[in-house]
Amino acid sequence: MVFALTDEITFPDPHYGDPDGLLAVGGDLSTDRLILAYSNGIFPWYTFQEGMIQWWCPLERFVIFPDEIHISHSMRTLINKGKYDVTINQAFDEVIRRCGELRMDMEGAWLGPEMIEAYTLLHEQGFAASVEIWEGEQLVGGLYGVTLGRCFFGESMFSLVPSASKLALIHLAQFFGEHGGVLIDCQFETPHLKSMGGRYISYEEYMEFSIKKCGCLTSWLHMMDVGQQITVRGPYGNGFPVETDFKGKNLLFIAGGIGLAPLRSVINYVRDKRENYGTVQIIYGSRSKDDLVDYQEIINEWMADDGIEVNLTIDREQEGWDGHVGFVPNYVKELNPDITKTVVMCGPPIMIKFTLGGLKELGFNETQVFTTMELRMKCAIGKCGRCNIGNKYVCKDGPVFRFDQLSELPNEY
Repeated sequence: MVFALTDEITFPDPHYGDPDGLLAVGGDLSTDRLILAYSNGIFPWYTFQEGMIQWWCPLERFVIFPDEIHISHSMRTLINKGKYDVTINQAFDEVIRRCGELRMDMEGAWLGPEMIEAYTLLHEQGFAASVEIWEGEQLVGGLYGVTLGRCFFGESMFSLVPSASKLALIHLAQFFGEHGGVLIDCQFETPHLKSMGGRYISYEEYMEFSIKKCGCLTSWLHMMDVGQQITVRGPYGNGFPVETDFKGKNLLFIAGGIGLAPLRSVINYVRDKRENYGTVQIIYGSRSKDDLVDYQEIINEWMADDGIEVNLTIDREQEGWDGHVGFVPNYVKELNPDITKTVVMCGPPIMIKFTLGGLKELGFNETQVFTTMELRMKCAIGKCGRCNIGNKYVCKDGPVFRFDQLSELPNEY
């Protein structure tokens, strides 16, 4: 089924779209609509010659994981020759214009003036980026796409010399992976992308959420039926530096309550790539056993992994619980973890405040401790100016920070 969009900025459930991935037509190319679309795995295809905006969301997504990028022998040889220079965000306007010019006469051409204007505005607001390939002072290749959180949504690329677009994609994967990026969405399969490591994942693997039932809104979400529609914006800001600061390190994850949810994906990422990391220790507490997030996964999977130590605690004694009882900050000091570990922490502000103090008492310094301040997130797109922590803005500079990057902590911490 193909839906007709109105002026309201919303999208139907992608599961109801056509089998080929076409979901809707109409609407506009406003920044708000584009961000909402990409946040839900939806992207536009504007056949400007017909004046029709199409919105696509294939349920089988062709993606490249940065650490799986395939570099052929011929490409390694080309890179080693140093014939071309590579830059990022130095010529976005020229890259997108070149991509459009090379396809202007093609059937179904989509990168017309309206699309170029829309993505240029996204770039100006920090939501689109380009990679440029230079031969001397001449731009000979490149690509551009949308950046949201730890995902890059590839839109188009061009080459004026052999292999320039491949070189741009290799550099993107390497740079993106080194800065915490986890996925490059290629949208559709091409032989070119497949040869460089692209593969399919399901939409369910592509989109995953953890929502705790704790109030009116979340209770309503838990009562929703399969197939009901909901609109979600995000992810925004940066991510945990799993491919840079964390790589090769012994990691200590500390979480309280629903604070495990943001860390769960990081923990599972580390579990999937154990060869890239040292030992893993997880200290996790909640008010009660019933409040422990994904308890069965913790017991059946995390605790069964080699090289992973899991320490659970609840605030008060409870019938049927024979584990540790006590608050997370005290439990951390009681366990006395190795002070060479890199700490990744998320939880209620009061827990973070006292746990940070306890870590300092044990000998940790602020350069070792990472946390997420997403509780401070407001508009999430850098417009309202209300999420600042000192001179930092959570939605643009964070929400993940190393503690020494913050000149002060918010009052609630």
